[in-house]
Amino acid sequence: MASNLLHLETSPYMLQHAQNPVHWQPWTEEAFLQAQAENKLIILSIGYAACHWCHVMEHESFSDEAVASLMNQHYICIKVDREEHPEVDHIYMDAIQLINGNGGWPLNCFLLPDKRPFYGGTYFRKDDWMNLLTQLQTMFQNSPHRLTHQATAIEKGLNERFINIQSNSTPLNSAVSESIWKRLRLHLDFQEGGLRHAPKFPMPVVLDMLLQYAFHFKNAEVDDFINLTLRKMAMGGIYDQIGGGFSRYATDEIWRVPHFEKMLYDNAQMISLYSFAYQKYKQPLYKKVVYETIAFVKNQLTSPEGGFYAAMDADSEGEEGKYYVWDEEEFHNLLGENAEIMARYYHVLPSGNWDGKNILYRTEDEQLFAENNKIDTQSFSENLQQANKILLENRQHRIPPITDHKIIASWNALMLKALSDAYRVFNDKDFLQMAIENAAFIQQQLYDGNILKHVFRKPEMKQIAGFLDDYAFSADAFISLFEATFDPQYLLMSKKLMDYVLLHFANENQSLFYYTDHQTTDLFIKPLETYDNVMPSSNAVMAKVLLFTSVYFENTSYHELAKKMLEEVIDKAQQYPQAFAKWITVLNYFSQGFNEVSINLPNPLQVREELDRYYFPNLILMAGENEDIIALKQNKSRSKGMYVCKNQTCYPAINEVEELIKTLSS
Repeated sequence: MASNLLHLETSPYMLQHAQNPVHWQPWTEEAFLQAQAENKLIILSIGYAACHWCHVMEHESFSDEAVASLMNQHYICIKVDREEHPEVDHIYMDAIQLINGNGGWPLNCFLLPDKRPFYGGTYFRKDDWMNLLTQLQTMFQNSPHRLTHQATAIEKGLNERFINIQSNSTPLNSAVSESIWKRLRLHLDFQEGGLRHAPKFPMPVVLDMLLQYAFHFKNAEVDDFINLTLRKMAMGGIYDQIGGGFSRYATDEIWRVPHFEKMLYDNAQMISLYSFAYQKYKQPLYKKVVYETIAFVKNQLTSPEGGFYAAMDADSEGEEGKYYVWDEEEFHNLLGENAEIMARYYHVLPSGNWDGKNILYRTEDEQLFAENNKIDTQSFSENLQQANKILLENRQHRIPPITDHKIIASWNALMLKALSDAYRVFNDKDFLQMAIENAAFIQQQLYDGNILKHVFRKPEMKQIAGFLDDYAFSADAFISLFEATFDPQYLLMSKKLMDYVLLHFANENQSLFYYTDHQTTDLFIKPLETYDNVMPSSNAVMAKVLLFTSVYFENTSYHELAKKMLEEVIDKAQQYPQAFAKWITVLNYFSQGFNEVSINLPNPLQVREELDRYYFPNLILMAGENEDIIALKQNKSRSKGMYVCKNQTCYPAINEVEELIKTLSS
């Protein structure tokens, strides 16, 4: 029989704690009313199903009767799945960062009964946790004013983060981009790629921004850094060498030891990144990564309805990474006479290369390895494929990590965009089919014609209204799918989502949008997200959507709003470019301008296919007919041909694709 109220929840993470002796409650107003009525402090514990250290703390502390007794006696205990309630996570993660200078999960925050945080941290060892529980309860009894004073200071700090109107006169031009690069350069690891120091997160939003920067400013150093990083990640342990897909981050500085959970949002962004990188650099490794990662998502994270699941756990059978690592003897028994060379290729050691086991990683690509080992390249490639097939088939007989079957709107939107991007670059119809099916899923299962839902649930379950990233990422994804197909329904869907944000997420003090809609009343402060994390800033993506929509629907007010949004964050973007990379791509749209390409020919998709052999990041494509989309309506009235417009100037019709590519390249 369940010990607490979490057995009524549907989230895998919440259900993992349903048998704890801790009297957990979900995030409800009733829990806070109880805290006020009983005058108790609140423990707010936030995590997610694939979080390794969440599992550790659950096992060590939350399953322990003595710990639970202390928590239950003096605290109201609230458990939150951060993926279900990102608005709660945003506020209290920012609070922890103000307190400690950093944050992570599990996030354990202590609140006053009025929801205001006064202390917290991430993972606590059992003894430290029990000591902290006693100390804070004693302080609350004897010196409650100290906790109130701390809560007031943190609330002030959060207000300065969330309600911080910038007044600046920074010009939105190329000089700003150049100065941003000089500052960002100080944070980059030119030896191993990525940002300096461990743990190392892939940060695809930063690399995508650098791809655009290298294109606009013809900077060879940036090109070299991007290729270094992409190669290191693709050959490191952070990438699943036999099953495809990226783990969340590397615990070391050289990408070899991953934190093994696989998140949909990471893999979606990496598909887009490697697709664009292939488009620009034509490296076969990047194409291989895209195909393998999409195969991983298709095989492991795709629901029967056409949605994509949230994540796969780091742990299996109670051990982190057990599903993915190899014992040297097992490796040799499986591969037989092929084992010695494959062990050298994947760095498999008798004593293991990590905690007595072996993580598969490479330091050379196939061709270089074959040359250095004086092996025929073709035969080595064939043997490698056979070895990978044997290893993968064997691994599939192990007990797999748990899959978090939540289907989250914003994460699905990132995957929809990824599939649209990959289809455009590789022209693979399977990618397009997956994208169209997912678009239909979002429209039919997550959208009711007005409101977007945050999580896909059965009709009888409690629904969670969408947040800003759900709307912004979805609007952006439908624009990408329109440009891949020229089906106007997707552009109209994007505008519906954008219009809803304009009405229901507007901020009376700033041009930036709140993270929650106006109907959200259960938070002590309205969160406002401006900086990137592992996903791009929802406000930055909204600014991009406004810019694209301003072109398609010829609405200058959208353009002006996007400009005001950028002006409010540009000073911070210059100071902390690694945290404002998506805003810097928006800056590039202003400083470099768009190339708007209208195709009025019988075969617009064939033209699009030819164009997509090249990397043109500031390109807006349009073709097709629709009376409600002004740009398409005007395009229909033109004579046959292809038209390039930039900065409100349109050039004469172009009739040959080669001439169009030459014009865009210049």
